[in-house]
Amino acid sequence: MSVTGIPLTALIYGLCIEASFKAILSSAPSLVQKLQQKEPVFLISSILLCNLFALINFCLFLVNSVPEKANCETGNLFSTLSYHSFMLVFDAFILYKTYGITRWNKLFFCLALLVWLNRLGWSVADSVLSFALFDVNKHICTFNENPVSSVGYHTADLICDILATIASIYMMLLNRGNLIKDSNNLFVALGKQNMLRSCCVLLVYLIVTYISSSNFSFDVLRTTWAAQDYVFVNLINVELYYKESRAFKPPVPHSAGGNESINTPAINAVVSGGAQSLWSQRVRPFKVPENSQTCRSSIVV
Repeated sequence: MSVTGIPLTALIYGLCIEASFKAILSSAPSLVQKLQQKEPVFLISSILLCNLFALINFCLFLVNSVPEKANCETGNLFSTLSYHSFMLVFDAFILYKTYGITRWNKLFFCLALLVWLNRLGWSVADSVLSFALFDVNKHICTFNENPVSSVGYHTADLICDILATIASIYMMLLNRGNLIKDSNNLFVALGKQNMLRSCCVLLVYLIVTYISSSNFSFDVLRTTWAAQDYVFVNLINVELYYKESRAFKPPVPHSAGGNESINTPAINAVVSGGAQSLWSQRVRPFKVPENSQTCRSSIVV
């Protein structure tokens, strides 16, 4: 077995499990506190659910690595469900957060709802059409991912990313005067963070796409997916560890004739309830090698 086989992949997923577990321990008390104070909880609960589904999926990879009939068929079914559950919550988080940055623009809300429902449809289709079979004679587990649903949910995730990216860039350009003059502005900070995460995600996406389209072994592909998961789960959770240092005071509006500060109630609502600046996208290759002795790796949004 090569170094890029199960041992290295399991090590990376072990690090992912640690990151998700710590995030759950950090976000759960915040959720309880906000429920007691009757504050908005959509975003902090989204972070909690994302890490919960991710943790389930990471653990399932380790379990499904053992080629047994129960692990193969049942394990891969729950792996697929946990992956799509993560992405649905994750995409909802991204779109809702961007919706707040657009100051609750109704057009963006309609577009966001459409692309999210599109992702939901492909999630259902892939969960039904993709399955795993255990070969008793060869003692291997073969995951058969439907090529149509695979391309469908991959494209749906990309559409969510593109929509949120375009909206964030548009709002930044619309208020570009605040980028320098009002660097402490909450809107500017959120916009910069979203754009930075977008660049990181696109870079990882290009690397993974290159490796997936090249003639690398499946062990290399599996390790690449695991490394991608590790990067994305940390992009999600980094906000939990420095949100306390990001305390913004309502700035004093500029004088008449100047640009007004954009610390509006809409933007404040984006970070209330534990909202974090989150930008990541789970990127999956279109093809899954046949007769592979493993389950489909997952995590996510």
